Amino acid sequence: MQVHPMKIADIDKTAIIYQGREISFPWLHAWIKAFSDLIPVGHGDRVAIFSENRPEWICAVYAAWQRGAAVVPIDALSSPTDIVHVFNDSMPKAIFTSKVLEKVLLDAVSSGARPGHIFVFEDLSSLVVHGGRFSSALSDDDAALIPYTSGTTGRPKGVVLTQRNLLSNIEGIISTGIASRDDRLLSILPFHHTYPIMTTVLTPLFLGATIVMVDKPSSDEIITACRTYKVTIFVGVPRVFELFYRSIMGRVRKNPILFMFFMLSRSLDRLAISRFIFRRLRVRLGGALRYLVSGGARLSPQIARDFAALGLPVVEGYGLTETSPIISFNLPRVIKIGSVGRPLPGVEVKIEGGEIAVRGPNVMKGYLNLPDRTRDAIRDGWFYTGDLGALDQDGYLYITGRK
Repeated sequence: MQVHPMKIADIDKTAIIYQGREISFPWLHAWIKAFSDLIPVGHGDRVAIFSENRPEWICAVYAAWQRGAAVVPIDALSSPTDIVHVFNDSMPKAIFTSKVLEKVLLDAVSSGARPGHIFVFEDLSSLVVHGGRFSSALSDDDAALIPYTSGTTGRPKGVVLTQRNLLSNIEGIISTGIASRDDRLLSILPFHHTYPIMTTVLTPLFLGATIVMVDKPSSDEIITACRTYKVTIFVGVPRVFELFYRSIMGRVRKNPILFMFFMLSRSLDRLAISRFIFRRLRVRLGGALRYLVSGGARLSPQIARDFAALGLPVVEGYGLTETSPIISFNLPRVIKIGSVGRPLPGVEVKIEGGEIAVRGPNVMKGYLNLPDRTRDAIRDGWFYTGDLGALDQDGYLYITGRK
């Protein structure tokens, strides 16, 4: 696979919709340039981000990359103790935060965190913004993103993902044709996780698609955003889709005739028929929603089947932070409910002793400051996930448990 430089599309259209405001691609480029001029970092340094989702979060990521620095995203729900560990392990030279979280950050500083320069997003509202264009100063093997993950046990570990790792995932996704610059993706998951930053930030901006950001992942807000902005792809995790499912099915079950049609649709199991039967539901959701994308954990196959019966197919995938994060996913036209799809182009999967192992350009460089843990996880170029699974005759992967 040929890997191109990290980029943001250079087109004149809406890049981000947030709280009713539309931010264009040219404005986003210029805003990133202003942030980049502000931060006193250089090649090989690290910039932390401790904030709730907002457009400035996205600008801070690309601004760091424009200076050649790696980004350390921190969970907005982190305690001061958690922050101290991340800071003293990754040693960022600058951090972006928000007014809402500034006190938590200062508590961490008083407890021993050494954050370098602190920038509060609200204080940057008067920043002078001129023209500019984002250009990454990272080389392919440079660290680009260092998210922290604890897995199932232990202290959080910094996962070093290079620019090549991230780009291979972006281009692997794009090569499947699952999305295009005409799409509008609903973004509701916190950006400090690699799954949402890959699927609802990096890939859409690379393509030139539009990100529709929602503050609260409630069913009402999701439906309103889908309807108002004609969302085409809804990216979430099983917990979000379970809430969404209960909201929709609650209405279906209250109407005997509608429920009868639902049962008919489920028995026929034909997407075109399901979309015809439930066309009013799709209109209520803006009329443009093509499918739901689920990752991060296993989605109940029954919920996936019921969504399909409502004319809303679910594309389920699988991955880990250590794999940038996507390993595999179902394509909308060839979904096998219950599986997590086929590996991305360029990604190899094997089952060894029941355990899923992965090899490819998406596999992390290693764990920050933990060479022994890195050697345990990556052996002969294969990353051992700790998940148990199986491959069927068509190459579809199934997750069966944890090792």
